Amino acid sequence: MFAYSKSGDDHWGCYSKESSKQTESSLQEDRHTSRQTDYAHHRDPLMASSSSRQTDYAHHGDPLMASSSYRARRKYDTEPPYIKDDELLPSAISIPSSCLPKIDVLAIPQYPSVIASDPPERISILFRIKAPSMSDYPDYHPLKRAAIDLVLVLDFNGYINRKSFDHVRKAVGFVIDQLSSSDRLSIVSSYPKNKKVLPLCLMTDQRKENAKQTVSKLVFTKGPIDAVKVLRMAARVLEKRRYKNTVAFVMLLSDRRDHCITWNHESSNREKAIEYLDKLPYSIYPLFSKEMNSNFFKYDIFPVYAFGIGPYHEPVGLHALCSATGGTYSSLETPELLPDAIACCLGGLLSVVTIEFSLTFKQGMVDVKILELESGDFYSIIRDTEGTSADIKVGNLFADEVKEFLIEVSLPTREIDVLQNESILTFLWAYKDAVTYSGTEVQYCHIVNIDRKLRLPWPMSHYESNEVKRQSLCLLAAERINEALNIAQASEVKTAREFLSIVGSDITEIGSVDSSRNLCLWILDGMREVVRRMKGGEVAFKRGGHAYVLSILSSYDTQRTTITGSPVPGTVDLQNHPFQTPNTLEMVRKSRFAQQVHGIRR
Repeated sequence: MFAYSKSGDDHWGCYSKESSKQTESSLQEDRHTSRQTDYAHHRDPLMASSSSRQTDYAHHGDPLMASSSYRARRKYDTEPPYIKDDELLPSAISIPSSCLPKIDVLAIPQYPSVIASDPPERISILFRIKAPSMSDYPDYHPLKRAAIDLVLVLDFNGYINRKSFDHVRKAVGFVIDQLSSSDRLSIVSSYPKNKKVLPLCLMTDQRKENAKQTVSKLVFTKGPIDAVKVLRMAARVLEKRRYKNTVAFVMLLSDRRDHCITWNHESSNREKAIEYLDKLPYSIYPLFSKEMNSNFFKYDIFPVYAFGIGPYHEPVGLHALCSATGGTYSSLETPELLPDAIACCLGGLLSVVTIEFSLTFKQGMVDVKILELESGDFYSIIRDTEGTSADIKVGNLFADEVKEFLIEVSLPTREIDVLQNESILTFLWAYKDAVTYSGTEVQYCHIVNIDRKLRLPWPMSHYESNEVKRQSLCLLAAERINEALNIAQASEVKTAREFLSIVGSDITEIGSVDSSRNLCLWILDGMREVVRRMKGGEVAFKRGGHAYVLSILSSYDTQRTTITGSPVPGTVDLQNHPFQTPNTLEMVRKSRFAQQVHGIRR
């Protein structure tokens, strides 16, 4: 009935292999399952304009060489392959493989038993992944996490006032203080002239002081800025490293406004909000093709974590950039929220314990068909039209992080004489430990079973997993929020509000709403807040409401915490956020204590 993966059970087929392993190549189109295509068809119609780039990739084995016009945009490709200002990394500390904690995976079918001759048309299976804690690693490892390379991008055009930028400086200073001597930081600024103001260097005590002084001297003037150039510079820092920490991220702080963009019935005007993304390098704005599935993690993709500051910042491009790379987008209507938001994000980045995590599914018995994968922003693909196999590529996992994915399958009818227990799916999960990175991939395999019966007794005929019902409900709520956003973007904010009010009432009346589960409460509260923000009409919704919705969807689609909206600073309730981890809570606690010490809090 349940497939519970407790690490270390040898009969589950645990084995190791080198990272050069090739997975099976995909056979059919995957447009509906890639992150970008999901965005185009489910999250935002603006992304549909990128479909032409998707076509370029579909005909080439190497997405980096997809088209000559795309290569021509990346002018720095003619530069030397490395930049010589990144510092040498300290020696890594090894941990015996027997001492490394494992990832647990739990599979929960929607129904434990079905009538063999008349099964439901669709059955959902919930897969829950639980990453290990940092405390599970040996005490002799100084970090108990992966050391990181972080590029901090300051994208301001002078509209931010001195008091607001003081919050930015202090938030950046907090980031610098939390990095260890094994972490490296680079700072890229939109002023002056999209410049790398701090090379990628280890955060020793002296370098931390130098970095803080560099930030304190920055001055931003009003005027147009080139977002492409500053983001290209950030990508260039990470792409052209001589030495590489296990994981690398881009943290983007922006108040960028685009006055040429209007929000009306002409979609071409809205598309300008993401037009500049087509000019970005693959490493921070990827488009996925079916050829990538066999070697997905071969190509460097650096997650972008963006923080839009102020009610007038441009949210669509920031959200699309984060969605494409697996990062998160936080909408901060007041700069006072930045310290909490930065700390919440940093708590995750400084707790990476697993990289290159992936799930592979294969039909268990003949005629079982995989119909749909609900994976949010994570890349997923059904490999063939028969639905015999599928993949979800998650990538990095933070310590104590939990990911949940719904998989829908169809079962064939059976004529049986006695009860049978049949396997409907075989699933395999593979990953590499990030704390002591050796390049070795670990794999585990297990089976999802279901009982086939001639008939079901009355109590069992009505049984359905509460966990699956809860996740299905939250998925429905997120889809309805997105539908309302699409309606609002067509300048029909009143219609969108009425639609969301009705469906919200319908969802809350469903018996599966579980008031004890934070995820249910969080997504329904988010839906009610969207309705409230739409009451002010189109102008009011544009001024913060649109960004609020995108930030909520970013959190749901990545299953990671974002700080959203404009509550009183320091009162954000992260304790009950469904995606918080002990490390994010601890980092926010540290940030608030630091702010109290520096007299920021009233």
